[in-house]
Amino acid sequence: MVVNLLPAPINQVDIILSGLILQAIFSNKKNLVIIFTITAGLFLEILTTATAGAHIFSLLIAIIAVDWALNNVLSKRSLRTTLIVTLLAIIIKFTIFYSFLYISGEITSSLFLAPSQFTSNLISQAILTAILTLFLYWLISKTSRRLNPNYIIHTESKNFYG
Repeated sequence: MVVNLLPAPINQVDIILSGLILQAIFSNKKNLVIIFTITAGLFLEILTTATAGAHIFSLLIAIIAVDWALNNVLSKRSLRTTLIVTLLAIIIKFTIFYSFLYISGEITSSLFLAPSQFTSNLISQAILTAILTLFLYWLISKTSRRLNPNYIIHTESKNFYG
């Protein structure tokens, strides 16, 4: 789920989920986002020992929920929306992934009976992934000419007045 080769606080960041969320926010091609999600899930399936399909299924459901929230509930271009979508995706991915592992018998109920470590891992991963996603969103929105309000106003007024 996360890259564990990095130093202590950074190893809790879910880089793949952050990239997929940003792709869902900035891309108009939703089929491409689904293809990237399945590819990332297959990559994670190859590199981990989790039950077959756990990563693909949890990532796919999380990104579909993000896409639904972006299209039906939230606007697409704000830091608040990015934060809400990131937290939603992490909660959905964690819940589905660990439920899938519990149903398949890879983990026991002792993980859920001692919730302090499970909850602290979920909270730290959610916070650090949200910080990374918000920073990358801010960086992309500041450097992208397409998202600059002055460029949009200038282009629209130029098209309107000829």
